[in-house]
Amino acid sequence: MAKIFKTTCYNKVFSIFWRLIMEFGFKKLACMVLLASAAVAGESGVFVGGEAGIYSSKNSYDSPWQDYSPADSGVDSYSWSDRAGEFGFKIGYVFSKNHRGYAGYYKSGTVKDSAEWEASLSKFLVGYDYTPEIAKTWRGVLGLYGGYAKVDMSVDDLSFSVNGTLFGGKLGVIYELGEKSEIEMGIKVERVGLKDKQFVEDAIGTSSIANYTQTNRGIFIGYNYKF
Repeated sequence: MAKIFKTTCYNKVFSIFWRLIMEFGFKKLACMVLLASAAVAGESGVFVGGEAGIYSSKNSYDSPWQDYSPADSGVDSYSWSDRAGEFGFKIGYVFSKNHRGYAGYYKSGTVKDSAEWEASLSKFLVGYDYTPEIAKTWRGVLGLYGGYAKVDMSVDDLSFSVNGTLFGGKLGVIYELGEKSEIEMGIKVERVGLKDKQFVEDAIGTSSIANYTQTNRGIFIGYNYKF
């Protein structure tokens, strides 16, 4: 019985497929299959992009000493805010119209306080974007990202680097210029967390660890090209 059932199913599938060929013609059916395959393939692929933005950066440095306080503040913690530009590039893969992933490098300008503290940020990150269609040539973008962060800092006559991690999110829109290119714009919020030991050793000769955090909020615009 099972063998007869399978044979009957195969025959029905074959007869339906044959009727499609006879009705539409083999060439038309082949074209339909090719077009469907191309549409699916067109939704995925490698892309590269460049980006620029401007951000408001809030910096906080919590140090375990009193006698070498930032900007002679007389306390063991210090914070300042400033604005800085940022540029970066990324390479990624479009899994489908609504999903993409990427890896990128970003570099920010120097943020300064009113005294002698300066900091610039380098980021190596990976991210995921959800990009639903909202109009004919417009897509939304909701993304999360994280990775490695390096802050180059200086105060008085000391220069040092602090390493750590970052995580952030973005919300925006994508305007499709064509099949291959698009403009992306929106807002980002991110937090950088780092721990520094070397600066404390240089300053007071101990192995204590200082904590540095940076919170960035801003706008960005970028261009992506899809292969």
